[in-house]
Amino acid sequence: MKLNITDTALTALQDKVSDYHIFALILDDGSNKYSDIGGTCSIGDSYQIVALDQVDPDFNEQLSTNSNDQFYSTKNEFTFWGNGLTLDYTANNFVLSDDSGVLDGAVLLKIGTNQNPNVNVQNQSARR
Repeated sequence: MKLNITDTALTALQDKVSDYHIFALILDDGSNKYSDIGGTCSIGDSYQIVALDQVDPDFNEQLSTNSNDQFYSTKNEFTFWGNGLTLDYTANNFVLSDDSGVLDGAVLLKIGTNQNPNVNVQNQSARR
């Protein structure tokens, strides 16, 4: 799967988590250890970027990107994405889209560790 990361998204990642170069682009719907959402109907329309210090074996499908950073996901997420997958940063939000349109207009950015997988880097309560 190919992910295009815009220059503004690359700059925002650098500004917010410059010490991290491994990321998981994954669902934020309560289906994984990095998601604290539960009991909602967010399957397939809420995403998060988790900054990691090493590759998490649970998220080991590497995305092809135009960045020197490494992005990983799972085949489960691939079922929700189409051609033209793009990560942008606009109006203080990461935006994930594909050729069909915006998939999530407020993608959360978190730092993930085994000790505390849900440290929010930015406070974003608004969802599209």
